[in-house]
Amino acid sequence: MVVASLGISSPAWRAARAAATFGSLLRGETPADDALAAMSALGEAPGGWWHMFGDARRVGGVTLLLPRFGDPRGLVLPRDMSAEAALGWDGAQGGTWLIPSDRLGWRVVSAPSLGRTPPDEEEALRALRRAVVEAAHTVDLLDVVEQGGHAEGRQDLERAADSWVLGPPPLPPASRHLASLGLRILFALDSERSLVDTGPLESAARNAVESAFTTVSAAR
Repeated sequence: MVVASLGISSPAWRAARAAATFGSLLRGETPADDALAAMSALGEAPGGWWHMFGDARRVGGVTLLLPRFGDPRGLVLPRDMSAEAALGWDGAQGGTWLIPSDRLGWRVVSAPSLGRTPPDEEEALRALRRAVVEAAHTVDLLDVVEQGGHAEGRQDLERAADSWVLGPPPLPPASRHLASLGLRILFALDSERSLVDTGPLESAARNAVESAFTTVSAAR
């Protein structure tokens, strides 16, 4: 099974950083010029980021989507496309997807609807805690990965998680906690994927990360 990379500078990482930037702009936490500078480091979207900022502001929200566990093609999008991650929103004219590709490229795809939205943060956290309890054997494995004798590996994991959530701009504190928890589980599971059946736990962790990086419109 092919699993999309979550590493620094991967398409999934770039989509998450873009979602965090859009969200910070929409919440009024980051000035537009600073948001543009942050996005410029992630590549350039067709039509430019100012245009995308305007579209997202009219809608008032942005959604991050990651591939689901068990899908060998990654995140399956409308029109038989697939991607390692995407962010977008539903507007009056349907859904808009921003899809990062290799070498800092982006595609913009229109679709009737985004199709699904992540759970809210409280629901995502409850589901993740439930999945951890139900996968007690995996929790033991995570303890070994995070607290064992591999200090360098733990530092790499911490750096990777921090690169997702700290920005600039950073996620809000509550979202940062949820995303960090989900990402640490995903990174740890990825290093030991062949040893355990991680499907339910991985799915809950991906939902948590999506939820943390999604900014919901006040109108929804």
